[in-house]
Amino acid sequence: MHGQTLRTMVFCAILGVLAGCASDPYRGWSEVRSAEHKFKLKMPAPPNEDQKKMPDGRQVAVWDLEDGIGKGGGGFNVNAGPTPIPEAVDTKTAFDLARDGLLQKFKGKLVKEADFVRQEKTIGRRVEMELPELRQKGIIVLVFANGIGYQLTVMGSPSWNGWKKADRFFDSFDLLP
Repeated sequence: MHGQTLRTMVFCAILGVLAGCASDPYRGWSEVRSAEHKFKLKMPAPPNEDQKKMPDGRQVAVWDLEDGIGKGGGGFNVNAGPTPIPEAVDTKTAFDLARDGLLQKFKGKLVKEADFVRQEKTIGRRVEMELPELRQKGIIVLVFANGIGYQLTVMGSPSWNGWKKADRFFDSFDLLP
C-alpha cells in the first residue's frame, strides 16, 4: 500500500511539473529587451542582433531569427529605430505609407489589414500579404510610439510550421516606460 501511494505521489508530481510547463506558451523562448528602443518581446530562439543604416541616415536596430530558411521555412524579425512622423501626416496616413512601401518593396499583394490600439494610446497596424515572386506570405505589425517605429515581421512559406508561433510572437510585444 505504501509503495502504491508513493508511486501515485510521484506520478502526480510529474503531472504537476508537466502541467506547469504546458501552461507557459513562451517556455524555451528568448526575451529581446531594448531599453534604448523602449520595448520587449519574445522570440522562439535567440536572434541575431545587428544595426542597419537607412537611406535617410537613421540607425535602426534589427533582431533576426531564421527558422528553416531553404527548407520551406521562414523567420521572425524586429526592427526598431527613430521614426518621426511629420506633423502634417496623421498616424493613419503614416501607416498607409508604410504599408504601401512594404507592398512595393516585396512586390506583395495585400490580403488584409487591421488597425489596433494597445496600452491605451499606442496605435498599430497588422498587415498580411502574399509574396508571389518569393512564394511566401508575410505578416507585419507596425507600431509608432514615442518617436520610434517598430516593425515586427513573420515571413515564410505558406506551409512553414513557424506560423503556429506567429501570434505568440506578436502578442509578446510590449512597450517599456
